[in-house]
Amino acid sequence: MVAPSKVGKWSLGVSTWLHYRAETFIIPAVALLASAAVALPVLVATCAYITGAEFEWGRGLSAPIRSAPRFYLALAVAVAGGVASGVAGAGAALG
Repeated sequence: MVAPSKVGKWSLGVSTWLHYRAETFIIPAVALLASAAVALPVLVATCAYITGAEFEWGRGLSAPIRSAPRFYLALAVAVAGGVASGVAGAGAALG
Protein backbone atom coordinates (compact mmCIF):
# COMPACT_ATOMS: atom_id res chain seq x y z
CA MET A 1 0.00 0.00 0.00
CA VAL A 2 1.23 3.53 -0.86
CA ALA A 3 1.69 6.03 1.96
CA PRO A 4 -0.78 8.98 1.90
CA SER A 5 2.08 11.49 1.51
CA LYS A 6 2.95 10.02 -1.91
CA VAL A 7 -0.53 10.27 -3.46
CA GLY A 8 -1.87 13.09 -5.65
CA LYS A 9 -1.01 16.72 -5.01
CA TRP A 10 0.58 15.89 -1.67
CA SER A 11 3.43 14.10 -3.46
CA LEU A 12 4.79 17.55 -4.43
CA GLY A 13 5.34 18.54 -0.83
CA VAL A 14 3.64 21.25 1.15
CA SER A 15 6.18 23.99 0.34
CA THR A 16 5.84 23.38 -3.43
CA TRP A 17 2.04 23.31 -3.16
CA LEU A 18 2.02 26.64 -1.28
CA HIS A 19 4.34 28.13 -3.91
CA TYR A 20 1.88 27.22 -6.66
CA ARG A 21 -1.02 28.60 -4.61
CA ALA A 22 0.80 31.93 -4.20
CA GLU A 23 1.28 32.20 -7.95
CA THR A 24 -2.42 31.73 -8.55
CA PHE A 25 -3.09 34.88 -6.52
CA ILE A 26 -0.12 37.01 -7.58
CA ILE A 27 -0.69 36.86 -11.34
CA PRO A 28 -4.34 38.04 -11.22
CA ALA A 29 -3.43 40.71 -8.67
CA VAL A 30 -0.73 42.12 -10.93
CA ALA A 31 -3.12 42.02 -13.90
CA LEU A 32 -5.78 43.88 -11.91
CA LEU A 33 -3.33 46.60 -10.88
CA ALA A 34 -2.09 46.95 -14.46
CA SER A 35 -5.63 47.34 -15.80
CA ALA A 36 -6.37 49.96 -13.13
CA ALA A 37 -3.20 51.85 -14.07
CA VAL A 38 -4.44 52.01 -17.67
CA ALA A 39 -8.09 52.79 -16.87
CA LEU A 40 -7.74 55.52 -14.25
CA PRO A 41 -6.10 58.18 -16.47
CA VAL A 42 -8.76 57.55 -19.10
CA LEU A 43 -11.54 58.03 -16.54
CA VAL A 44 -10.00 61.25 -15.20
CA ALA A 45 -9.52 62.69 -18.68
CA THR A 46 -13.09 61.73 -19.59
CA CYS A 47 -14.39 63.54 -16.51
CA ALA A 48 -12.50 66.70 -17.46
CA TYR A 49 -13.58 66.43 -21.10
CA ILE A 50 -17.27 66.08 -20.21
CA THR A 51 -17.02 69.03 -17.81
CA GLY A 52 -15.42 71.12 -20.55
CA ALA A 53 -18.09 70.10 -23.06
CA GLU A 54 -20.88 71.01 -20.65
CA PHE A 55 -19.49 74.50 -20.05
CA GLU A 56 -18.30 74.92 -23.68
CA TRP A 57 -14.63 75.34 -22.75
CA GLY A 58 -11.67 74.65 -24.97
CA ARG A 59 -10.78 71.05 -24.25
CA GLY A 60 -8.68 68.09 -25.23
CA LEU A 61 -5.35 66.62 -24.21
CA SER A 62 -3.89 67.68 -27.56
CA ALA A 63 -4.71 71.33 -26.82
CA PRO A 64 -1.93 73.38 -25.24
CA ILE A 65 -2.45 74.50 -21.66
CA ARG A 66 -2.68 78.17 -22.73
CA SER A 67 -5.62 77.49 -25.04
CA ALA A 68 -7.56 75.23 -22.61
CA PRO A 69 -6.65 76.30 -19.06
CA ARG A 70 -10.05 75.47 -17.56
CA PHE A 71 -9.95 71.96 -19.04
CA TYR A 72 -6.56 71.32 -17.43
CA LEU A 73 -7.83 72.82 -14.18
CA ALA A 74 -10.77 70.39 -14.27
CA LEU A 75 -8.27 67.59 -14.96
CA ALA A 76 -6.17 68.61 -11.96
CA VAL A 77 -9.25 68.85 -9.74
CA ALA A 78 -10.35 65.36 -10.80
CA VAL A 79 -6.90 63.94 -10.01
CA ALA A 80 -6.78 65.76 -6.67
CA GLY A 81 -10.27 64.53 -5.79
CA GLY A 82 -9.28 60.95 -6.57
CA VAL A 83 -6.14 61.18 -4.49
CA ALA A 84 -8.02 62.81 -1.61
CA SER A 85 -10.70 60.13 -1.60
CA GLY A 86 -8.05 57.44 -1.69
CA VAL A 87 -6.12 58.96 1.19
CA ALA A 88 -9.32 59.49 3.19
CA GLY A 89 -10.30 55.85 2.67
CA ALA A 90 -13.52 56.57 0.81
CA GLY A 91 -12.84 53.74 -1.63
CA ALA A 92 -12.82 51.22 1.24
CA ALA A 93 -16.53 51.84 1.83
CA LEU A 94 -17.36 50.63 -1.67
CA GLY A 95 -15.75 47.23 -1.44
